[in-house]
Amino acid sequence: VLVVDEAYIDFAHGGKGLSASFLPVLDAHPNVIVLRTFSKSYSLAGARLGLLFASETVIGHLEKVKDSYNVNGLTQVAGEAALRDGAYLEWLVRTTIEQRARVCASLGELG
Repeated sequence: VLVVDEAYIDFAHGGKGLSASFLPVLDAHPNVIVLRTFSKSYSLAGARLGLLFASETVIGHLEKVKDSYNVNGLTQVAGEAALRDGAYLEWLVRTTIEQRARVCASLGELG
């Protein structure tokens, strides 16, 4: 099994990181698991929420060992709202990239 962690994918390629995602070719690789998190680009670190994408076979094996109530109802509602608000996600990613550039420039000035 190969695990691909896409926690920071939204920040890659100038905010167009999904163009580098493994998700479009996942079906051709039944031994691959792709992980995404709401902690980074969605700014929901306190929610401790993520997504897993894999083949039905892999997911079937994982379901045998997962806790039956691993995500509470409020966290699920927050995650669903975040997924629906694409404009806010774009703003968060753009702002983070801009601030990263500002910090890098300031640090560069310090030598």
